[in-house]
Amino acid sequence: MGAMRCALALIAALALPAVAHAEVAGTSSTAATYRVDPEGTRLMVLVRPRPSALFASLSHEHVVRASRVAGTVRWDPAHPEACGVALSIPVEGLVVDEPAVRKAVRLDGELDEGDRATVTKHMRAEGQLDLARHPKITFEATGCRVTAAPKSGPMKLVVQGKLTVRGHAANVAAPVTVRFTAAALEVEGELSLTHAELGMSPYSAGLGTIANDELLRFRISVRATRPPPGG
Repeated sequence: MGAMRCALALIAALALPAVAHAEVAGTSSTAATYRVDPEGTRLMVLVRPRPSALFASLSHEHVVRASRVAGTVRWDPAHPEACGVALSIPVEGLVVDEPAVRKAVRLDGELDEGDRATVTKHMRAEGQLDLARHPKITFEATGCRVTAAPKSGPMKLVVQGKLTVRGHAANVAAPVTVRFTAAALEVEGELSLTHAELGMSPYSAGLGTIANDELLRFRISVRATRPPPGG
C-alpha cells in the first residue's frame, strides 16, 4: 500500500504542469477561460508615411483593423501572473481605412474604394504580409507581469508573448489594463513595434519616394466572455 500511495503521488506531481497555475494555492475556483468576442474586440495598427520620403506630404496615414479575431483568455484574479492569451487573426480579415475607424483614431480625410483596394492589395502582397503563404497572424502569451493590483478597479499588467507574422515569431511585451467580472473580461493597451522586429521591411514604391515609416503603433481592445457551463 505504501508503494501504491507513492506511485499515485508521483503521477499526480507529473500531471501538475498540464494544469499550470490553475491549481496553484487552490486557485482553481477562481480561474476561468474566456472566449474572445470578435464583435467586441478591436485590434488596430496605425501606419504613417516615412517623413524623409520625397512624397511624404502627399501620402496618407493608414489604419488597419483586424476583424474575425478568434481566441481565448485564461484568467485567474487570484494569480494574474498565470494569465494565458491565444489569438488568431486572419490576414484576409484585415480591413484598411474604414471611414468610421479613421474618424475614431483622428486621421484626416477618407480614402475612396479604389485607393482602399490598392492599399489592401499591397498589404497582402508577397513583400508584405504575404497572404498566400501566411494566412494567419497569431499571438501566444508566455507570461504576465503585474505592475499595479489595486484592491478594487482595473489591474495593470505587462503581457509577454510571441507575435507571429509571416512565420516570424517576435517577442513582445504589451502593457495593458484588465477589467473583469465573472462573466466578461476586457483588455486594453497600446504597443509600438518596428517592421524589423516583425521580420519585415516597410512598404515603399517609386524608388523610395513613397514609403511607410518603420514604426507601427498598435491599439489593443479585447473583449472576452465566459461561456456558460457546457458551452
